[in-house]
Amino acid sequence: MLLTLTIFTICLVIVGSASMWAWLADDPATPFATATGMLAFVGVLLAPVRGVDEPPWPRSTLLALPTAIALVGLTALIVRHHENHRPIDITNKIKMVGADGLTNGGTATATFHVDDSRPWLRITFQVADHRPELPDCHSSPHNKLTVRSTKANGQQDTFRTSPGRSVDIGLGPGLHDGKLAVELETETNCELDISVEKGILHD
Repeated sequence: MLLTLTIFTICLVIVGSASMWAWLADDPATPFATATGMLAFVGVLLAPVRGVDEPPWPRSTLLALPTAIALVGLTALIVRHHENHRPIDITNKIKMVGADGLTNGGTATATFHVDDSRPWLRITFQVADHRPELPDCHSSPHNKLTVRSTKANGQQDTFRTSPGRSVDIGLGPGLHDGKLAVELETETNCELDISVEKGILHD
């Protein structure tokens, strides 16, 4: 009876590990083929001891291989979870259009495309003087930015921020192509260039 329960537990571990591995793998045939081989291995070990309550070898012989596979599968699950939820730096993937020489009320566009989506974008904009002969405008405390975004579901949001200050923008799940409208508020006669200092996708 004890041997039967041990064999049932082993088979359950093998099938469960194979199912988890198949969920993580791109090719589910590989883990199921491995599970079949492991079950065959168990069958070979049992062949000489059918009808015997205690096998002539330690039960750890049966448990070692499926336990190792289960540990590998658990490690892969942890790694996959980390990959699916880690922050992604997309600073170099954000393209600014119409962002040079903006005056008060001017609007630039920031666009990006990513393969791995996240529901939030933490973005920081910076400004620089467009014409050196004009007064030093980039450090003015009156510089403000109004950022308008469109989520994956079509909802539009508006955020107010300042150059050098990050703002968290909700994108919604599954958004791979983003577009932001960035409106500049600055002093009269100032011309500024807007750039992206940092852009991080996160949960």
